Amino acid sequence: MILNILSILLKLIEGHRFITEAKKKGILAYLKFLQIVRTSILGAICVVFALQLFVFAFVGLILSGLYLAPIENEIKAWIIFGLCAFIVIFVGIVLSYLFSEKTWLKHSGVNNLIPK
Repeated sequence: MILNILSILLKLIEGHRFITEAKKKGILAYLKFLQIVRTSILGAICVVFALQLFVFAFVGLILSGLYLAPIENEIKAWIIFGLCAFIVIFVGIVLSYLFSEKTWLKHSGVNNLIPK
């Protein structure tokens, strides 16, 4: 009788440990999947962003070259240059925020799955 009770208790403890380990492995697999998705989206957006940046920079170079030729239009060229630099820096900051792991963990709900 006592051995049956001990056997049942050991099975419950072992089952609880198995469930806890399964939850941990599930969370780790979810984090890996989230990291893969984030990396692939980051790669795709970086390619699109690089193409857009190339076109924008090319147009900016042409406009800057045209406006730098006459001396009195030099201020216009510096304004265009500053605008282009601002856009590049702003887009870089936004992309780094969107693809930071901290942001993805916060908005994906993983913090609710991990016990504190």
